[in-house]
Amino acid sequence: MRTEETPIANPSEADEDKSLYQFQFGAYGDTNVYVWADSDEAAFEIAVEWVDDHAPGVLTSLDEGDLKAAAEDEGVEWKDSWPDYDDEEFQRVIEAAEADLTVIGHTSLKHGQYIPSWEWHFHEVTDQAEREAVAERAEDDGEQVANGGRSWTHKVVKKQRGGDGKWFAYPAAFTGTEAECRDYAMRFAGKQRGVAGTRIVVESRGGKFVVEVPVVGSHARNGRRVYDYQTGQELAGSPSAGLVLESRSAGGEGVVAAYLDARKVWQYVHQEDAPGMARMGYLVKSVYVD
Repeated sequence: MRTEETPIANPSEADEDKSLYQFQFGAYGDTNVYVWADSDEAAFEIAVEWVDDHAPGVLTSLDEGDLKAAAEDEGVEWKDSWPDYDDEEFQRVIEAAEADLTVIGHTSLKHGQYIPSWEWHFHEVTDQAEREAVAERAEDDGEQVANGGRSWTHKVVKKQRGGDGKWFAYPAAFTGTEAECRDYAMRFAGKQRGVAGTRIVVESRGGKFVVEVPVVGSHARNGRRVYDYQTGQELAGSPSAGLVLESRSAGGEGVVAAYLDARKVWQYVHQEDAPGMARMGYLVKSVYVD
């Protein structure tokens, strides 16, 4: 695909201080997109959001058939009680099913949480002429956003020190305006009190540091519980930041649909997508967070 035909995911963020990346998706690499970002991790985050809106066929999900096939390949007998995320054999099946997939950490994607690992790659554009050509196109596009109209400019990211002493970042916990993200970061930091080696930071969409909110004090790691709306019973597992936000924003009793992921974290899912997640083998419930 010629440079002038390749879409730009975030034209309004073109900056000479940022790196320019070109991503190729699909079995034949025929879905291309440029991304301006401060790091390849930030670029991937923006690229998959663009794919979710403009080339959803690139994304995929795991259904019960995929999991049963993985169990057969692993020589594990499928149990009627599955999915059971406390079962080590089921966890082994999930890991086998995900072996050739790139797992996407976003909880807000509509069309899948995986990309086949052999169906995407990227490179940083270092040719100055190409950078200038893409920057000129981005300027012509002005403020038009090519990623489906999302208008968020900042994100809240949790960073933690690993066992090797190096810092690593989780997927964005929240996106919005800078003011919204600063407010959310304050509340998020409050929930992380007592968790050693943790930083809550606000970054620009491209990954540029804006501010860090201190994590202090000493109470439980999450400090929130998930309840089954039908029975009122507390559910095993912790809520994701996205679920907390959606429950808080839902009004009334804060009831929303959620599914339990492989890490035993309850993730928000739109009500219309809940039946599909259930058919894929996930535990799906109407819940509220308190």
